[in-house]
Amino acid sequence: MPLLPAALFILLLLAGCADRGGEEGGPQPVPIHPSGWIGSHALEGTGDADSCRSCHGENLEGGLAALACTACHPFDAAAPFHRHPPPWTAALQSHRELPQALDWTSCGIAACHGQAMEGGRRGPSCFLGDYADASGQSRLCHPGEAGAPHRDGFALPGNHGPTAKADLLYCQICHARPFNAPIGGEPRFDVPRGGLADGCEDCHLPFTAHPVPWAGELSRSHATAGNLQAACARCHRLDTGAPGGDIGPGCRSCHEAASPATLSGCVSCHDAPPSGTRPPDTAGSHAAHDALPGLGGDCSPCHFGAGSGSDRHFNGSFDLNPDPAFDALGLEGGYSPESGTCGGLRCHGGLLSPVWGQETLEVSEQCRLCHQEGDAQTTGFFSGEHPFHVALFPQTGRHPCTPCHDPVLLRGPHFLDLRTPQFEAPASATLVPALLFEPPIQRCDPQDGGLTGCHGNRDWQ
Repeated sequence: MPLLPAALFILLLLAGCADRGGEEGGPQPVPIHPSGWIGSHALEGTGDADSCRSCHGENLEGGLAALACTACHPFDAAAPFHRHPPPWTAALQSHRELPQALDWTSCGIAACHGQAMEGGRRGPSCFLGDYADASGQSRLCHPGEAGAPHRDGFALPGNHGPTAKADLLYCQICHARPFNAPIGGEPRFDVPRGGLADGCEDCHLPFTAHPVPWAGELSRSHATAGNLQAACARCHRLDTGAPGGDIGPGCRSCHEAASPATLSGCVSCHDAPPSGTRPPDTAGSHAAHDALPGLGGDCSPCHFGAGSGSDRHFNGSFDLNPDPAFDALGLEGGYSPESGTCGGLRCHGGLLSPVWGQETLEVSEQCRLCHQEGDAQTTGFFSGEHPFHVALFPQTGRHPCTPCHDPVLLRGPHFLDLRTPQFEAPASATLVPALLFEPPIQRCDPQDGGLTGCHGNRDWQ
C-alpha cells in the first residue's frame, strides 16, 4: 500500500475509535486506583514503589498517563516521598521552620490544605479554632477569616513582635516581596495584607520590618532576635561595615571587632578586654585590671548585673556598677563619671582610684593610694612599729614602705585574690631578707643583716 493512503487509513481508524469512546459498547476509561485512594496511597506505596513506575515514569518524574510524584511532594527529589519536608517532628515547631525551605503556596494545593488553606483532601483547614494532632493533643491554629491567619489584634506590637523577632523569615513568606528572597535578596515587607495597605510598612519605616533603631534595652533590641545569620543577612552584610545593597547597614559598622554571626560572647562588639579607641571598644584601664589574678576575663566585679544577655548590657550607655562584694568596710562602692574614679572599694582600700584610662598605679611606689594608717580598712597598716617607721623613713629621704617591704617580693602575693578581703600570703613574706625577721618571735636585726642606718636586734611589737 502506498505510504499516503496507509497514513490516512490509520488516522480514520483512530478517529473511529475516539468517536465511539462514549458510546455503549465502545472502549471505556478504566480507573487505575479505587475511589479515595489518594488518602491511603502513602501506606500502599511504601510497600512497592516499583508498581508505580509504569504510569508515573521510571524515575517517578511523570509518565504518559500520570503526574510526577514531586507535583504533590515537592520536598523530595526521589522516593521515599514525604507529606511534609523532613524532618517534620512536631507540627507546631516544624511548620514554623518551613519558610526557610519553601513558601506557604506549597501547602495550598487540593491534596493538602486546599488552595485557599481552608482544608484539602488530606490536610485540615489552617483556620480552625482548635485541631487535634496525630497524638490527639488539641492545638490552636489560626482562627478567623481565610486570609487573616493571625488572631485578632495580632498587628499590635506586643502581639506580633515576639513572633517576628523569633525568626523574621516566618513573616517573609506572606508579608514580603519576593517571598523567597535569598541572602542579600533584600525583600521589602510592603505586601498589602488585611487592613494594611502597605503591609508592615504601614507602621515600620520603608524597607524595614523591625523598629528603628533596633537597639537599647533588651526587649527592644536585635541582640535577642532569632535566626540572625539567615534573617538579618537578607538585608544586612554580616561580614563588613558596608551597606547591604540599598537597605541596611553592614553589621560590622557597629560590631567592629568581628561578625556577630560567627562569634559569640563579647568579642563581636569589643575585644576581651576592650582595647579600642571608641565605644564600646575603649581600652581605658581594662588591660591592667584584666591582668589581675582571679579577675582576668571576668567583667562582673565592675559591671555587676550588666553581663552579656542582660538589659543593662544593651542599654547603649556606659554601665559601671561594682559588685557589692567588693565594697570596702562601712562604705558603698561606686564610680563617678565626672571624675573618672572609683571609690569605696576594698580593691583600693576604700580610697579614690587613679583616673580611669589616664592615670596608672605603680605598686612598688604608690602604696599610700590604697594603704592608710589605722584599722578602718583591711588594707590599713597598724601593727607593731608601723607608725614609727612610716614617719621616720621619709625624713631620711627614703620611701615609707620599701626599706622593709621588698618591691619584687610584693608583686607576687600582693594580688593573689582580690575577691577576698585578706592578704593571701603572710606579710612577712614580702620583707627584705636582710631584715633577718623571725616571724615566730616577731624580731628583726637589720643592722646585723647589713642595712646601713638601721637598728640592731629588736622586737617588732
